[in-house]
Amino acid sequence: MQDYLFAVEVYEGLLEELPRLRSQLLSVMGRLHLTLGDLPSAQTLFSLAEDRDENEEGEEERMVRTHINQGLVNVFLCHWQLAKDSFESALQLEPTNTTLKNNIAVCTFYQGYLKECIRELEGVVRWSPPSSLQPALLTNLTATYDLESSSAHSKKLSFLPLLGQHVGEGFPLSSLGLR
Repeated sequence: MQDYLFAVEVYEGLLEELPRLRSQLLSVMGRLHLTLGDLPSAQTLFSLAEDRDENEEGEEERMVRTHINQGLVNVFLCHWQLAKDSFESALQLEPTNTTLKNNIAVCTFYQGYLKECIRELEGVVRWSPPSSLQPALLTNLTATYDLESSSAHSKKLSFLPLLGQHVGEGFPLSSLGLR
């Protein structure tokens, strides 16, 4: 419900209840602080999340999370190439992560490469429709269609059969940007 301050309180409570998830919870809290515009607190929480506890997940999961956090800090700072590099490092460890592919495409867009961004997002959808048909990814793709050409509406409509086949009812069609 976008009550981020309450969410931070909930995560602080979860830290006490679920110490084995400390790194993940600190990471999420750092991301919430980025959403709130509080970079210093986010960086502090990300640093705490990097401290490895032997009872937690493996090294690869920690490295993925660290790369993602670095990428998000760089997005916050509008350092698009550094953010893209961090997301690509995480993607090497988790090659099927569609959220990382979406983030890379967004960085590409902000670097001024609209056509490459569209190619990357369309590639994600073609690669794995069931996992890639996410509202955020489709919102990004259809928004770039609007910027690219006057045939955006027909391109957006082409997603309807895919959504019907792979997602079904309940998907927010507003993410297609149809008017």
